Amino acid sequence: MDSSNDLFSGIPLSTPTTPRPPSFPKTLSHYCDLEAFRSIVTNGKLWASNINFLNDKQEMKHGLRIARDVMEELLKAEPSLTDKEVDRRLWAINEVPDVYVCCFCENPDLLSQWRGYGLGKQIVSLQFDTAELIGVGLMENMLLGQIHYGRDAAMTLLRDLLAKPDIVRSISQNRSIASEQEQRHTIAQWSPRFKDEGFTEEKEWRFISQAASHDVRYRVRDNVLLPYVEVGPAGAFALPIKSVTIGPGKESDLTSKSVSHFLKSVPMYAGIKVIDSKIPFRT
Repeated sequence: MDSSNDLFSGIPLSTPTTPRPPSFPKTLSHYCDLEAFRSIVTNGKLWASNINFLNDKQEMKHGLRIARDVMEELLKAEPSLTDKEVDRRLWAINEVPDVYVCCFCENPDLLSQWRGYGLGKQIVSLQFDTAELIGVGLMENMLLGQIHYGRDAAMTLLRDLLAKPDIVRSISQNRSIASEQEQRHTIAQWSPRFKDEGFTEEKEWRFISQAASHDVRYRVRDNVLLPYVEVGPAGAFALPIKSVTIGPGKESDLTSKSVSHFLKSVPMYAGIKVIDSKIPFRT
């Protein structure tokens, strides 16, 4: 396999056990309302939100439960550890870490996404060049990871990632600090990539934060101050937006016209194509 594909695995090139998807889309779509779209184009930044304050937190807990089950399985397989020692060494993988995510979808015109993000608002989806998007994320220590659906797939993947002989051996020999850090990092990075198989249709990908600290900002969302970090190129460089799809709505024609007018006012995005959804609007 071409080594350039490693970037799309969502894990550093130096990790030999990284599972690599056989193919990846040329573009990925980010669904948002018109105000978020205006901000993205005006400021050249995407927002990656703290998963603790999103609905995705439940998905993260789903991933953490799987991670705990895998870790318990691996530790119990160590002949030098008793059940009591396994229980003592199996740290609590319950607290959702401060992970920041920004979500994308392979399909730019998906009914479930329009409904999920709608909530009475006009929604659009922005199509990004995937290869260029990877580079944008790396500037902010964000790696793009593909979502894996279903418990069995998640268990198999985590076994491969966590069952390194040196990690388990370190735990069994009371050298657990370094191995714990590595395992915690692996769990924090992969748990946000596991979802129930009922969401398979989404074919989702996510930016997932790698750094322990970020330049965290806050914005009002409903009844919370939502922590987020900005993701985007520095200076006067544009985000790799290739097109904008207008979601179904009461006045989608007028929305499309206004979006085109707005894009023309921003020179670096003036040539972006505006596309109308093929899904009919229902009141």
